[in-house]
Amino acid sequence: MQTAVIEMIHKFREILFPGYFNRARLDPANLSYHIGQTVAELFDMLAEQISRGIRHECFKYDLECTDCRERGYRHALSLLESVPEMQNILAPSDIQIRTHDTSKSSARSLSTT
Repeated sequence: MQTAVIEMIHKFREILFPGYFNRARLDPANLSYHIGQTVAELFDMLAEQISRGIRHECFKYDLECTDCRERGYRHALSLLESVPEMQNILAPSDIQIRTHDTSKSSARSLSTT
């Protein structure tokens, strides 16, 4: 389980900060595909771990299973739907990133959107 949690954290970082924590070369042509693939992988991982947690509670309290997998899917989806809000909190659109283009010796400002 510890390995799964660490892997999920890495996937979240890739989604929240595309291009900073992954080894794949990202550009405008493949960014959406890469993010979509990462989100799909993270969804499966989250749903599985959440389902296992729900199932554990059922066994612990000797309860009848209550659609553990379906509940895991719903909770995983709910968490992933909150990613845009997390991104807004972590990198507000009014932040200006300063870069320096050495080939032109000029500074340019990039607005995060």
